[in-house]
Amino acid sequence: MYMPAGDHCLSSGLGGIADVPHPYHPFRHAIGRIPDADAVEVYNSKHRFGLANGRAKFEAKRRGMSMVAGSDSHFTRHRGGWG
Repeated sequence: MYMPAGDHCLSSGLGGIADVPHPYHPFRHAIGRIPDADAVEVYNSKHRFGLANGRAKFEAKRRGMSMVAGSDSHFTRHRGGWG
């Protein structure tokens, strides 16, 4: 995921919330950093070992950011499992 510099301001100005999904997960298009945003995903259920989750949580706490969790269930059949 790539968030151009102005996107956070644009989404906030329209009443939206910008969050950064799995910023450190090596196999999910991670950007390796947390850009300006309203929140950061610190728990992604598809990341079994949690290293990327832990790093995201550490950085979010350090920066005083809101934290969110995600299932990564893009399809109904994936709900509630590792699918």
